[in-house]
Amino acid sequence: MDETISKFKSKLSISIVETKMPDLVKTKEGGYRIVAPEAGVVTSIVTRTGTPMVKKGDKVKEGDVLIDGVISYVDDSGEITKKEAICADGDVKLRTQKTYSNSCVLLHKEKQYTSFEKKVYEFWIFGKKIYITNPFKGFNKGKKYDIMANVCNVSINKSFCMPVSYGTTIYKEYEEIEETYTEKEAKQLLLKQYEQYKEKLINNEKVVKEKEITFQEKENCIEIWVQLTIEEVVKKYQNVCKL
Repeated sequence: MDETISKFKSKLSISIVETKMPDLVKTKEGGYRIVAPEAGVVTSIVTRTGTPMVKKGDKVKEGDVLIDGVISYVDDSGEITKKEAICADGDVKLRTQKTYSNSCVLLHKEKQYTSFEKKVYEFWIFGKKIYITNPFKGFNKGKKYDIMANVCNVSINKSFCMPVSYGTTIYKEYEEIEETYTEKEAKQLLLKQYEQYKEKLINNEKVVKEKEITFQEKENCIEIWVQLTIEEVVKKYQNVCKL
């Protein structure tokens, strides 16, 4: 009878997630508490240091303390014997309601470039600037110009730049003419600006949910209104003045 011995190896994987601490927690000394930046509803709370003052589902007002930066020590009878100010740390998510609004005036001015364009070539050598341009092509003080500049530094490699640079500045003449947006163009422009606003919120680690987008037509104007629900981690701190 043959006896077979099988050896099994097991692998233990441990994931360590490092919490990104706010700069205030890293650098400030003394007591700080986390407070509500505006009115809303607490959707979750995790306290690492400090005393939690709210729970999930609580409605809070602007300035309400969410995690206090004061720890109380009690004796066997339950009486407070000592208080200590610390820097509160935790993750509190707050859900708020916002209304986004913007307007677009239908009659507006747009730039129309003329054929006039003037180039100025510039050189910087040891701090001195040299200009080269067409002396017979001047500017009209009564006109408007867009200015586009491009500067290049001279370098031997990525770490060593020479005290020499050059560039070109272009002056493009334009006139302002009156144009009128159509209703469709105005709504498209307003939606584009709203999407840019929403993207900015998302880039700031905010969760955005829109309830409704409505447009209102007024004389020579179209308005956009959006009801938003925003959820974000609270990052507002307040100094603990009194224990």
